[in-house]
Amino acid sequence: MPDACICEAMHSHDHSRIHEHCMRYFLPGGWAYDAAPGKGLPPSLLLKGRCMQCGGSIDMGMLLRPTAPLPEERYYTLYQKLRTWRPYAVSESGQAYPAAAQRLDWYRMQDERPEISWCTLLVQMLPREEMRDAHFWAAGYQKRRLLSSGEAWPAGSAARFKGEHEVSISPYIGAAKGKRIFVRPFQELKITSAVSHSDGTVYSGLIKAEGETFYLERVTEDMLYSQDEWIALQLEQDYIPSSDFKRQYLPDPVQPLFALTRVLDLEGSRKARTLAVSAHTELLKEQSERDAREVMEQHQTVFQETASDSTEFGSDSGEEYFYRWIVCGEMDSLLEYRIERVPVLTARLVLPE
Repeated sequence: MPDACICEAMHSHDHSRIHEHCMRYFLPGGWAYDAAPGKGLPPSLLLKGRCMQCGGSIDMGMLLRPTAPLPEERYYTLYQKLRTWRPYAVSESGQAYPAAAQRLDWYRMQDERPEISWCTLLVQMLPREEMRDAHFWAAGYQKRRLLSSGEAWPAGSAARFKGEHEVSISPYIGAAKGKRIFVRPFQELKITSAVSHSDGTVYSGLIKAEGETFYLERVTEDMLYSQDEWIALQLEQDYIPSSDFKRQYLPDPVQPLFALTRVLDLEGSRKARTLAVSAHTELLKEQSERDAREVMEQHQTVFQETASDSTEFGSDSGEEYFYRWIVCGEMDSLLEYRIERVPVLTARLVLPE
């Protein structure tokens, strides 16, 4: 198979002929990402395919122009383009082209991809040095989507069991041993946490049984009525559900996690990277010092004479950062380390090595 499409139209430098040729013969086959498509050009999303006529490769490119230079905004833009960009999906003239049916079949398969598949694709297509940050963003995005879409019960709400289930319980207060009991249909579960997994949401919560309050560490979503199902049930006027809990229980506290981010600004090029996530800020501070020594050794000409300033904020200070350390070099160069609390919705992420 030729490396590239050899058809005359693709080498004519005539935009209308190239457009018509792609409309007729372009068959998409996979996604890719080009971090540096050319001097002065932003990163591009690529749709790689082949020519139905000669069998050569044809690559479609879309320049990504985020509204802000922050990495999470770039990841969001790339994710949305993956979900929606479908070049040559529709014929403006309504004419049936040779590749149209196969092209639309491939696009239809893309539209049927689950969200977890798109997030995995996004992480894998980026440069290796960005994969950790992209994974961090993608997992948080999935959790926020799930918990804000109405599909998952939020912490603090009361869900109901669908049918009878045998569950493992432990005392909510005290150190007595746990045991297994059967919960009744429609019994309340007071949600204390909801964690998103690839195969669904797993809840923890409280139930009332035998005159006591017990804690359930793991309840899968298939054991509970969804919000839509519960709303539909309550449309039956004869059904009045009893309430096991008379007050709202606050969600169980989640151990706070902190992210260490390095921002390096050299010659007008600003790069931000998440270096580590930990519950222990002192360990993150030590890592920032080690990393700073390595960075300054790599850029000795810039950071020969430096001025640094570090500030630590209390948890009740209202500041965005818990710790900031700024090292100023020559020619407006800047090395900055930030330790920030990880939002609760992403606090249970398992980040890749």
